Amino acid sequence: MKCSQCGLLVYLHRFNEARSVLAELDDDYQLEKVYIIAQLTYAQDRDVEKADQLFHDWFKMLETDWDRQDEGEEDDAEDADNAIRDAYIHVMMSYVDLSDVEHDKQLKGWIESYVERYQPLGRHDSDWLVADIVRECEFVDLIITVFTSLLDSDPYMKDGWTVLAAAQHYNGELDDALNSLEFALAIDPNDVDALSLKAHCYYEKNLFADAIHWFLEARPYDTYHLDDRYISYSYMMLEDVDNALIYLKSAEEGLDNFPEAATEAKGWALLEVAEQYLNCQHPKEALAVMKKVQKLLPKQKEVLMLKGTILLAMNQIEKALNTFSKYLELALCTPAALVHLGGLFLSYDHCDYAVPILEAALNYPEEYAEYNNRNEAYLYLALAYYKLNYVDESTEYLRLACEKCPEHVKKVFPNIPDTMPKEDYFDFIVKGDPSESTE
Repeated sequence: MKCSQCGLLVYLHRFNEARSVLAELDDDYQLEKVYIIAQLTYAQDRDVEKADQLFHDWFKMLETDWDRQDEGEEDDAEDADNAIRDAYIHVMMSYVDLSDVEHDKQLKGWIESYVERYQPLGRHDSDWLVADIVRECEFVDLIITVFTSLLDSDPYMKDGWTVLAAAQHYNGELDDALNSLEFALAIDPNDVDALSLKAHCYYEKNLFADAIHWFLEARPYDTYHLDDRYISYSYMMLEDVDNALIYLKSAEEGLDNFPEAATEAKGWALLEVAEQYLNCQHPKEALAVMKKVQKLLPKQKEVLMLKGTILLAMNQIEKALNTFSKYLELALCTPAALVHLGGLFLSYDHCDYAVPILEAALNYPEEYAEYNNRNEAYLYLALAYYKLNYVDESTEYLRLACEKCPEHVKKVFPNIPDTMPKEDYFDFIVKGDPSESTE
């Protein structure tokens, strides 16, 4: 009775009372005492490593107790198996329920031990509890391991193939996810999660026509049409701008009606919508969406960057500069931020503005180059001065770019042979292939 009372007090986080009851237990309850001490060490003392060692000590004591019993009795063997399985579950649930201390390493260790010991899974109720735990904790690799084993035993397990596919998708195993989804949809053709997930797999494989098909299959179940922005992008990639705009407008309307409780998620989704309006050459619509985004995501540098880009596309230079100045304040005006901004002005052919921004990036010490792409400014300046018809300046910056950031030069001039030494890039671009020159 006192053991149960003590365990309940631990789960109620009445730790001091639990310790008082624990002190009243005599040595006949040594096994239970070690387990409760492990829980208190974890939940109250927040010492995860010590608690895990105590859980292992308790587990070994439990195994030893059962080994001492007569193994010849079939009932005893079954009882022992059930007791050991329950012990695994008790430890796992202690980690899940008792504290928010980081415990992933320890909990994963217990799950992996259970899975190794009881493969193949699916023959005992405890297996399904383990499946619930890995899902709740979002242990992706363990979800794949556990559900693969469970589905081998029960291929018609409800939602099992969809759960497995979601984990495979998260891991980037898109072909495996699509294979799992074939089984999920064979069992339930109206599984909306499977339909949407299949669409996203094709979308991420850049198979946009297939993605559209499956997005449209899932769309009747999508109350707010949240996937319409992906349908829009898919149509845009297929150069069907008319349909892209139809679904983009639908996505915007759906997000406008989305519950306010999800303010941040709604804001980032609308930011994607605004960016797609810009990509569809509809900057006015993009700017209108940005007004909503700024209310949902105030003082986010990504929001300011996109708004400035939209204003730049609308040739509202002064407003764009004002917005970008606010962006630079949030981005702490690092070389990377200046290079990105200068490259943006360059892409819209505002070279007079690009040059001073890029030169400002080069005022930072060269040690910034490796992790902030400061040296990419040399290449952008070469291109900007070339567009401004300042050939000498363009040539000098190109020479420096070939020396400082040859990998970026190769991206801009993809005709440079892959086998060419980096020191020959400049001569190749300016004079042609140096191997063809004569002494």
